[in-house]
Amino acid sequence: RSAHNRVLERGVAALGWQGGGLMHNRTGCLSSGFCEVGCRYNAKNNAMKVMLPRALAAGAQVVSNCVAMRVLHRGGAARGVEAVALDPATRAPLHRVTINAARVCVSASATGSAALLLRSGVPDGSGVTGTTLRVHPALIAAGDFDEEVRAWEGIPQSYECTELLHLDEPDDAHAHRAWIVPAFAHPIGTATMVPGHGAAHRRLMERYPHLGVLTAMIHDLSAGTVRPDGDMGVKLDYWPNESDRRELSLGLWGCVKLLFAAGAKSVVVPTRTPQVLTPHDDLEALKTMPIEKGEIDVTAVHPMSTVPMGDDPKRAPVGSDGKHHHLDNLWVADASLFPGSIGVPPQVSVYAMGLHVGRALAS
Repeated sequence: RSAHNRVLERGVAALGWQGGGLMHNRTGCLSSGFCEVGCRYNAKNNAMKVMLPRALAAGAQVVSNCVAMRVLHRGGAARGVEAVALDPATRAPLHRVTINAARVCVSASATGSAALLLRSGVPDGSGVTGTTLRVHPALIAAGDFDEEVRAWEGIPQSYECTELLHLDEPDDAHAHRAWIVPAFAHPIGTATMVPGHGAAHRRLMERYPHLGVLTAMIHDLSAGTVRPDGDMGVKLDYWPNESDRRELSLGLWGCVKLLFAAGAKSVVVPTRTPQVLTPHDDLEALKTMPIEKGEIDVTAVHPMSTVPMGDDPKRAPVGSDGKHHHLDNLWVADASLFPGSIGVPPQVSVYAMGLHVGRALAS
């Protein structure tokens, strides 16, 4: 386990909180540490590596550098897809592409799928498409340690703290929804998250090798929206509701507590006017710190739940098999289908959902 993950492990042990190791969906990992900006060693078991070879072996055709713009439909049924071919270097549109198909399966992500369906004028008697976005919002805190943490080295996020995460009791008044892990520490990512400008920002970044950064991601209840923007763009509107903002504040308090318990000599909370805390400060106010637009950066990593499944056509766009209720020959298979936030990284769940929908479609 890398030094960055050992920071969290140390804090969990010192506070007696719940925590443990995390599994990663990788094969051939060399611990390069740059996972979130793409693995140069092709170790991630992503769709390109896992799914496309199987599809090609089964006779699929892949059209690359091509973006779907609309689902074509008439007579109450999907008939194909209108797309645009893009220049692979500049991404400039080259020409239109029309694909005729007996069945269409939309898997364009929780942002892309909803925008594509809305742009296409796909009917939805429930009116839900694009209105129930979940994103797992998160806050961060950065601890400055005497020793070098070198957080860019090794596998990111191989340890978790679940002290404030109670997914089995979401309706309990005392249940919380914050999951704490080390934040990804690429130098550019760290520079954008660390607050300040000019000389003040430089002073903080000069401590970069000594910074340990934790993030608290919440299982959110807020609903955002997705709308199309032109032929290929997407507009998102999301801000956590009062309940989620309380959980974010609590998660931030947890990050700060853990960093100090792990030995940080100071902790920076990246509000617009940065808060630099010491081990002797009273941290209780963090639990109720207001989360206001423009005052602190809220990050988000897992969009989902924009075309949620449900067997009642009046309440959901698609059924529990992924088939669209309101347009024949149309299916959806991605994180859009989740009825709400699932509270954890969704990759394996998306694979499982794709397998489930694929079996229903093939039958």
